[in-house]
Amino acid sequence: MEAEADNQLPFLDTIISRSTNSVYPDVSTKVKPTDKGLFYNFQSFIPDTYKTNLIYCLIYRVYRIASSYSIFHQDLITLKNKFLKNGFPSYLFDSVTERFLNNQYNSRPGTAISIKRRVTLVLPFMGNLSIVMRRKLKRIVNKFYYNVHFRIIFKRGRRISNLFSHMDTTGLS
Repeated sequence: MEAEADNQLPFLDTIISRSTNSVYPDVSTKVKPTDKGLFYNFQSFIPDTYKTNLIYCLIYRVYRIASSYSIFHQDLITLKNKFLKNGFPSYLFDSVTERFLNNQYNSRPGTAISIKRRVTLVLPFMGNLSIVMRRKLKRIVNKFYYNVHFRIIFKRGRRISNLFSHMDTTGLS
């Protein structure tokens, strides 16, 4: 069981602190002492959507945990510094943060949403060629099939290890 120290109590992924300004405690994200702040490096050979979604996901986590806007702002600055150390450009983090906040505060309840059929295509990731191919395929599908939500998911390419079975085919005697 965790014990309170310096008016703070670590609980799961949060730190609950006694607030001097209010009856309610302050809640912020907890960073373990062993955390090195490592994510994907920005130069990694992965689709750009993986990079932006990582930023979006961690901003969402900080947003949901923080109990006040000042704590959210502090945690956001800490998160941005971690991404900068991993080679992410500042403008990318800022644009994803802006998109996140716009989605949180500019949602339009009651807007009619047409139901589209979901179609997913899984392809190997081949660098910039994959991005160009996705753009062209989406443009063609959207032009002729307006009621289809077309997604292309990239997965890692073939590896030599995929050609070998993991089990020995001879039985035990």
